[in-house]
Amino acid sequence: IFPVAGLQPTKAGFIEQTQTTDYRTTATNAAEDYWPMYRHDSGNTGCSPYMAPFTNHVKWKHNIGTNIYQSTPIVYGDYIYINTNWYYKDVSKRDNPEHTPIEFLTSLIQQQGAGSPGLYCLNATTGQQVWYKAMDVPTDPAIVNGRMYIVDINPYTYGSTLYCLNLDTGSQYWQLPLDTLALTPTIAADNRLYLGCLDIYAYKGSLRCYDLNGSL
Repeated sequence: IFPVAGLQPTKAGFIEQTQTTDYRTTATNAAEDYWPMYRHDSGNTGCSPYMAPFTNHVKWKHNIGTNIYQSTPIVYGDYIYINTNWYYKDVSKRDNPEHTPIEFLTSLIQQQGAGSPGLYCLNATTGQQVWYKAMDVPTDPAIVNGRMYIVDINPYTYGSTLYCLNLDTGSQYWQLPLDTLALTPTIAADNRLYLGCLDIYAYKGSLRCYDLNGSL
């Protein structure tokens, strides 16, 4: 898991630790610099203006109890959100042109083993679990205006569902079934959500943009 660095208090001698960035999304209007989506912001900068820790002391640790592959921890307010994500096997269509699209996708997505796949919310200070939402193959979420937007892939129907969740409880405000596979992290900018998708039956991709109410 690629770590999230930052959220350190300002110290004397460090200039402009609390500066904002050009790629701020509507999710990070607060004084704290959160990590609200994949690679921090809609510009995919992967950078925080806050200093990383200067020691390797372990503050806490928490056993998720299932495999975590390529997930990006999301930090917002007092919570850390982390999903079990999914795993790419190194295959491509040209390796075997006889593959059907469904055979290709089955090779691409390796099912997770025993455990409880889904989305976990942890207390950022103590590491204690606050809530858990079961999902099949969740992708990296984005937080906008105090709500989380996350896609879950259904590996059996080859469709996806876009969820809007309450940050404190994990309960859903709404869900939107998608007739496609949203394979990318959810990227948010200017109150819009952007998803890279694959139509497994037509075997072609698309870029989709939704507003914060789930309208295309």
